[in-house]
Amino acid sequence: MKRYLTVTVFLFVFSVFLHSQETAFTAVAPYSDLLGLTPEAAIERLGVPSEMFSFRGDREDLDNVVFFYADHIYLFWLDNRVWQVRLDERFTDPEGPSLMGLTSQEIIRIMGEPVHREVGLLLYDLPDRGYPVRGALYFDEENHLMDLYIYRSDL
Repeated sequence: MKRYLTVTVFLFVFSVFLHSQETAFTAVAPYSDLLGLTPEAAIERLGVPSEMFSFRGDREDLDNVVFFYADHIYLFWLDNRVWQVRLDERFTDPEGPSLMGLTSQEIIRIMGEPVHREVGLLLYDLPDRGYPVRGALYFDEENHLMDLYIYRSDL
């Protein structure tokens, strides 16, 4: 009986974990699909960017070319592939309600518990795409989502 109860509890906890991973993925799936695109594929899918610029990351060796689109999607490039996607606070989702402007508590209700949280930041592990993928959600001083990054977490 004790072993049955242990297995039942494990299965319940595991199903909750899978549900939270699936929920997080569903909320950002269309944008995580942009990871790994080539320039040709990105232009085919999103059109010609409104702007292109360089951006230096946290380290000197982390220089990026960025495509910026008028709908406030940013594609960051490394070795001729998209490695990071940013949606800024002005982004509105044409497919449905946007996460932008929601509080961290509302995001957690939608996406489940993050793998890491601190003031102004929630991190979610997203389904592997042959490489690990993470979502970083940044909040303003009033606790409203202002930036969402989806990126390869192995780079």
